[in-house]
Amino acid sequence: MPNEPAMKRILLVEDDEELRELLHDILQSAGYEIESARNGAEALALNFVLPAHLVITDLFMPKMDGLETIIELRKQQPDLDFIAISGCGQQALNLARKFGARATLMKPFSAEKFLETVSRFIGFSPRFPKPSLA
Repeated sequence: MPNEPAMKRILLVEDDEELRELLHDILQSAGYEIESARNGAEALALNFVLPAHLVITDLFMPKMDGLETIIELRKQQPDLDFIAISGCGQQALNLARKFGARATLMKPFSAEKFLETVSRFIGFSPRFPKPSLA
């Protein structure tokens, strides 16, 4: 429909294949448009072709880690929002915030917490409606 706003695109960057596929499926099932990358280098290439509105990145990955990914993508898109995810401790997540992540999630996290965090940045998807206060 012509009056509907364009769907906001999410770029997921995670080197763990199982987790990447699981998070991709959660986001897709919730109605979000999602692209996935195995590392920061792939993410840079994908984002160059079709810029994202939100990047969810792991911090510790081969080829290009999450902090470097945030720095390089921020050069392409200064207003891009980032969610950093990691299982390596709060210190790494705090560092990600200093480099520009607007939110962080410590692995493991629930699908509900994940979707709630995503929705803070790009809104609720049609399949994950905003809770009513009724």
